[in-house]
Amino acid sequence: MKKISISAILLVYNTEKTIKVCLDSIKDFVDEIIIVHNGHCHDNTIKICSNYTDKIYIGEPVGTAEPQRNFTFLQAKGDWILQIDGDEFITEELKKQILKNIKRKDIGSMGSLWCPNKLRKNTGFFSRSEKSFIWRKEDMTFVEGAPHSIPQFKHKGLILGARLGHNVGDRLYFFDKTYPVVTIHAAYNLIFDPNVKKKFFSKAFKMTLGIPWIYLRKGILDEGIIGIGYVMCQFLYYLQIYLYVLLDIFHLPTKKLTERKNFFQKFYKKTTYTHYRTGKVKVFHPGKARFY
Repeated sequence: MKKISISAILLVYNTEKTIKVCLDSIKDFVDEIIIVHNGHCHDNTIKICSNYTDKIYIGEPVGTAEPQRNFTFLQAKGDWILQIDGDEFITEELKKQILKNIKRKDIGSMGSLWCPNKLRKNTGFFSRSEKSFIWRKEDMTFVEGAPHSIPQFKHKGLILGARLGHNVGDRLYFFDKTYPVVTIHAAYNLIFDPNVKKKFFSKAFKMTLGIPWIYLRKGILDEGIIGIGYVMCQFLYYLQIYLYVLLDIFHLPTKKLTERKNFFQKFYKKTTYTHYRTGKVKVFHPGKARFY
């Protein structure tokens, strides 16, 4: 019987503080590791990564991971794709659970328990939150959206009982990570999602109010003031994205949004990925590579 293979893909940007823990956790678990660094590297991230794989590429400085994902998906040769961030790691128990289910034909994806912030309570909302991160490649159909775009699948997903490790520490999640990329995500959706204008009201309602409502329904108020803050941040994030989209519909885009749109219009047609060691360039057409 053919061995089922796993390709790990990482989109990173100056993550020298956490990347070694991540790569140590997967080096003997996956069959290949593919890494794209978002623009020029200003620390030792690439040097550290080169101890684990030679499949390292420098992409254009997009400012967020989503637009780069399709390139890594299509480079992957494995039967399954493990999409992991540079501040995450796979525990031994999670590896066992993945291998136990990896031969199943009735599932297209697997995920696990995952906390976006430092886990403070063992019984609160964040102790129950989940993330999909390992996907059967032949089951993937379409990828779109930001943030945290994931493929659509032909079959159901499975959530495993173990937890995906996350070296996130304490942070102001919205202000230090999400808020700075609002215009990037708005421009990305305007160029890559043909329905963002056609179905503006339904999409704006679903994301601006629907996402926070899901969090409330699932009990995020268990987390107290932190949970309230998280919901408000999610609401403000999506509200800003669709306000930018609305401005664009009425031909009143801000200067920053216009700059981002111009970048993504060029990126949609063609971008390049340069091998970190040989300098060999791969030309990639993101707009043509969104279906599987």
